[in-house]
Amino acid sequence: MNSHLVSTDPDVMKLDAMMDKITKETDDKVREYGMKAEDVRIKVLNFPQQNKEKVFRRMRAERERIARTYRSEGNAKAEEIRAQADEEKEKIISAAYEQAEKIKGSGDAEAIRIYADAYSQDPDFYQLVRTLEAYEKLIDKDTTIIMPADAELLKFINTATPKGQRASRASASHSKSELSSKPLAEKR
Repeated sequence: MNSHLVSTDPDVMKLDAMMDKITKETDDKVREYGMKAEDVRIKVLNFPQQNKEKVFRRMRAERERIARTYRSEGNAKAEEIRAQADEEKEKIISAAYEQAEKIKGSGDAEAIRIYADAYSQDPDFYQLVRTLEAYEKLIDKDTTIIMPADAELLKFINTATPKGQRASRASASHSKSELSSKPLAEKR
């Protein structure tokens, strides 16, 4: 079959010329019978049976190639969008982390200022509070502590007794040689 018949290019397409030729030839033949052929139109244009399968395979391959191209372009665009989203996410997280660190630093500075004010007002009380906080972190309800008589905590307990009374040192009167052989804290 002539490929010019199915071309979409009007300069190449011969279908109109072919129909005009068929119309003229048909008109010449039917005039003998007193008829006139005004127009001949082709309703169906089909490939010969032996060519159909090849044409359909070629058409299918072309559509699949176009589909692959679209999928490839779509995947590339999706990757680009994901990369932009990841970049934006990192910027947001970074800004949030920076702001959190500033707030944390500001809070730490305020805490240091408050501790410094408290320390300057009553250094002994501040030292007691800090020592108690340290012991609270180290000791639970099942812990027994054995301390030498000159332990920092006992200094605060001894000075906290009312004037004129002496704190009992019986529980803290172990000699240093006894203490060095015993653990400082032991669990019951």
